[in-house]
Amino acid sequence: MAGNQAGAINLIDTADAAAPGGHYSQAVVHQGVLYVSGQLPIRANGVHSVDQPFEVQASIALDNLVAILSAAGRSTSDLLKVTVYVAGIEHWPAFDRIYARYLGEHRPARAVVPVPALHHGYLIEIEAMALSTKRSQKRVCCAAQREQAPSPQGNDKLARQIRQILLCALEERHIFPGLLC
Repeated sequence: MAGNQAGAINLIDTADAAAPGGHYSQAVVHQGVLYVSGQLPIRANGVHSVDQPFEVQASIALDNLVAILSAAGRSTSDLLKVTVYVAGIEHWPAFDRIYARYLGEHRPARAVVPVPALHHGYLIEIEAMALSTKRSQKRVCCAAQREQAPSPQGNDKLARQIRQILLCALEERHIFPGLLC
């Protein structure tokens, strides 16, 4: 995974997507969730596409999203929630077609928010949240934690084991999605 450590937050940075244009990261990982910053349709080489039709802009923004997911070792099938800002709700049907082509059968939660204008005059911006760990590994981890009998070697260790078991159980019931085992 490309990135730098900053406490408990892993910063994701890739040359395969547009560089941040301000004081923010392309994405960060925290507690098992990848948070992707809003992606405008700026090409990875920095070329702006504000003069391009909506369909081209949507594809470039989605290409940036896919590149960042890839840099974090993830794919579109790991997306949990996508928020799309469009300058004009008339672009919704075109976006939906392009989005379906990129995501295939995967259907994460999504909001398409019409806005009066976007930075630089763009027609679309996309931000997302995705899993940053493999789901099957988390389930195995949580199942293994529950199967282990707490050790009677002291109250602190017992309390930590019980807490871990409860947190994993809550996570699997989607009360705390993203909480790591």
